[in-house]
Amino acid sequence: MEIRIATSKDIDTLMDIRLEMLRVVNHMGEDESFSDELIECSKDYFLNGNQTTCLAFDGDKAIGCASISYIEVMPTFSHPTGKRAHLMNVYTNKNYQRQGIAKQMIYLLIDDAKEKHVTEISLDATDEGRPLYEKLGFKASEECMVMSMETFQGVSDALKMYQSLLTSEKQIAEGKTHDARESLGNLRSKYGLKY
Repeated sequence: MEIRIATSKDIDTLMDIRLEMLRVVNHMGEDESFSDELIECSKDYFLNGNQTTCLAFDGDKAIGCASISYIEVMPTFSHPTGKRAHLMNVYTNKNYQRQGIAKQMIYLLIDDAKEKHVTEISLDATDEGRPLYEKLGFKASEECMVMSMETFQGVSDALKMYQSLLTSEKQIAEGKTHDARESLGNLRSKYGLKY
């Protein structure tokens, strides 16, 4: 068994084990395919992203992977370097689970993070993975809130609509009723409003 940090020479192996992991986690059949965008963005991430990925091998066969992504945020008292990391893509082939392989990969990535002066590592845990992460010292956090960008688009559209309504009200107050009718007409057509 060999566990090591991946290099750009491992790109085909990285992609194979990543897609295997995605199939397993998402309960996909062998006949289901991945989008070109997912494949190309994954390759770019492995080759150019601010990350470290390790691979576990049994002979020449990749049987596991784990990645850590590095981000910098504004330094704070509790995180004076501003350097944080997010652990993800931790996967071991089902025939090799419960042998400590995932733990060894995570330790390797934690060491990498220490060398980069990271002050916090976050992760998204499945129910299956949570006991391992807790044994390694990870704790659930109530500090973090997440908004998907799909939600943001809806909020952004609503804010733009509200700003347009305010503009129309201002135009009416200033006696520019023609401009206000035009603005409201644009809102109706853009957002499908019926009023």
